[in-house]
Amino acid sequence: MSLFATSKRETALARIARELRPGLPVVYASGRYSKIDELDAVAGAIFVPKPYNPYKLCELLSQMTATAH
Repeated sequence: MSLFATSKRETALARIARELRPGLPVVYASGRYSKIDELDAVAGAIFVPKPYNPYKLCELLSQMTATAH
């Protein structure tokens, strides 16, 4: 699950999704925040500040989904 962390609505969505699927990988991306500590993030989530390299982001997502199965 990839979220653009712009409000508490997105972090709440991640919590609900994790309740339904505990092993679901979550990535927060934001240009508003600079680190994950500023968010109400789910445990084990990864934060990617903008601007980010799309190739590195794809690599990160591939790694996360490979380990989630």
